Amino acid sequence: MTQSVQLDELDQYLSSDESPEDCMMLSDLDGLLHGVICSPSPISSDMWMAAGLGAEPKELPYWVVNTLTDRYMEIAQGLAHDPMVVEPIFWQAKAGHLIAMDWCEGFMKAVSLNPKEWLRLSESGKDGHLMTPKVWNAKATQRM
Repeated sequence: MTQSVQLDELDQYLSSDESPEDCMMLSDLDGLLHGVICSPSPISSDMWMAAGLGAEPKELPYWVVNTLTDRYMEIAQGLAHDPMVVEPIFWQAKAGHLIAMDWCEGFMKAVSLNPKEWLRLSESGKDGHLMTPKVWNAKATQRM
């Protein structure tokens, strides 16, 4: 995983007055990156950085672009691994449970960057099932 120090610094930057006004927070950005990597067709870094950070890469501090690029590569390598390694960045509530909503919103922002390609994928007879949530069998889960 990307060094936690880098992600901590990025999180602080995103929460600060130094970051662009419309930027996402860390969990949202992580979801966006996963969605960009999973996209049925390529999305340029200029496009996803503008969508996630509210600025073009040349307007951002160099270390921010590098940290995001490192995280992008880390996610891509995990998804290319067999078996896949997926380590999303979720918030954790004080009560201890994970909050995935922000990450999901970031992923869906990536989907909105390429909606026709995602629709084509979701409607395909070959891969459409990958986009459909599984229905969990509560009885089977309770026995475990």
